[in-house]
Amino acid sequence: MSPEILLNNEVARIEYLPQDSFLKLTLIGNLDKDDYQSTWNFLLDCIMDKQPKKILVDQRPMTKASIESRAWLLVKWVPKFKNKVVHPTKVAVLFSKSLAVKIGGEFLVNAASKEVESAQLRVFQDENEALRWLQE
Repeated sequence: MSPEILLNNEVARIEYLPQDSFLKLTLIGNLDKDDYQSTWNFLLDCIMDKQPKKILVDQRPMTKASIESRAWLLVKWVPKFKNKVVHPTKVAVLFSKSLAVKIGGEFLVNAASKEVESAQLRVFQDENEALRWLQE
């Protein structure tokens, strides 16, 4: 079964596989603050609608997102996510090879994982490894 495409634009793609309760966000290129925030807010809407048990965030195609945007994610978005997740959820994050994106990324994931007790968050370099973990 092919994925349901929930969003597909120049900066992001969100796919949903209902049979696996799996949501995938792919961030693409250089995201400005508005693109970054609107994409993550759309993802939250998708999470509310679909209630996935597994989420993969693929940042490998992303080349840049501002520190301000990533701080917003931790301070504003994560608390919303925390309040909306109704069942245990696994979130795997694939980081970009871009140094600009990697800097602070693991810190954000670690901070978010402490905030959201109902979610398991892990960072991966390899997509197959991330997918295996999500299927466990």
